[in-house]
Amino acid sequence: MLDPNQPTTTYHLHRTREWTGSSGQRKYVYTAREYSDKYALYMLETSHRGDSQVNAADFFRVAEFPQPCISILLSGIDKKRISTDSSKDAAYKSRCIHLRGPFSQPIKEYPDRQQKIPWSPRRFTYGGRRFVWKAGDPHDDTMPESLYEYQKDWAKPGSRTGKRCDDARPMTKLVWGEKKKQGKLDSYTIHFKGGMDQVFREILLASQMARQVCLFTAVD
Repeated sequence: MLDPNQPTTTYHLHRTREWTGSSGQRKYVYTAREYSDKYALYMLETSHRGDSQVNAADFFRVAEFPQPCISILLSGIDKKRISTDSSKDAAYKSRCIHLRGPFSQPIKEYPDRQQKIPWSPRRFTYGGRRFVWKAGDPHDDTMPESLYEYQKDWAKPGSRTGKRCDDARPMTKLVWGEKKKQGKLDSYTIHFKGGMDQVFREILLASQMARQVCLFTAVD
């Protein structure tokens, strides 16, 4: 899957357009630009009302718009939890992410602890191999997550809330990100280790962009 001789692939993520329609529906357009930060290669679109959650999104290759490349579904937060939390707090709670696209089986990401803050760790399988998203910055939930491959995971001794441990090595990140200020809004850069196949990279990018848009509904 990876060729260590290949260069890192980098995208710059920008909240391109946001607006609220007459029905109260707020639409988000989030773009990923190539390394020079001039040309958009990918775009994610979603919408939600102020009293509801983001529960679906479409990920596009800009050259193929409006035909989606990947369709994304997100599990909902239990209504009892929303009634006791503010809607902004609910955006920070972990959810399952299901991605469907030009690959044989849907990719299903499951958090270790459902409906808990933060979103990660979140685990999935691709090509028979196991991967886990972990927090990119434990003090900033909107930061892109970091991705690792692992072989084994197990229940964390003494945990009563479903926490798990694994044998992922901290120095072997496959994906990582950083944040920079640009005007009133933060923008983000996300890096993919060299040699990753395009389909896998697009799956990972779609997952990160969808998660971040959910969080944007809380920080606006």
